[in-house]
Amino acid sequence: MIWGTAKSYLYDGVDTVTLNNSTTSFGLFETQDKHYRSILTGVKTNLRVSDYADFKVLVWLWKEDDPKDKLSDLLGLVGSTVTFYFQGTTIIASCYVESVVPFYMKNLRAYDACVVHLFPTKYIQIKQGLLNEDGTPLLNEDGTPLYNEGFELG
Repeated sequence: MIWGTAKSYLYDGVDTVTLNNSTTSFGLFETQDKHYRSILTGVKTNLRVSDYADFKVLVWLWKEDDPKDKLSDLLGLVGSTVTFYFQGTTIIASCYVESVVPFYMKNLRAYDACVVHLFPTKYIQIKQGLLNEDGTPLLNEDGTPLYNEGFELG
């Protein structure tokens, strides 16, 4: 897989919550533009701030050894900032835990699940430069570094 196959983790500075049985969906490069219109002249201006991301982690609680304990741990993180290790260490981001929403996956008797909604505290920045075979950076004609389409949550 392009994003790795290890387990994801949430670390709040004290405890680590391992997301053993989960899948993560994410929205990347969602614009955070500001649009202004003068009430006096009617002139519109636009400001490109940056792009942001969000993560939705679906946790299958029924596959955990103690589903109630796992849900309790996740609910305790709501409203706090955690470090999110996506698929092990592929992407590390400081995220705000907006919500943990429990629900039944299939029926009302079993298959407990929840969705954890995470928002990175910083914008996405394109930073990964392309390298030659010898490890030196590739440069544009004007001498600036040539970047790929990768991203880094900083």
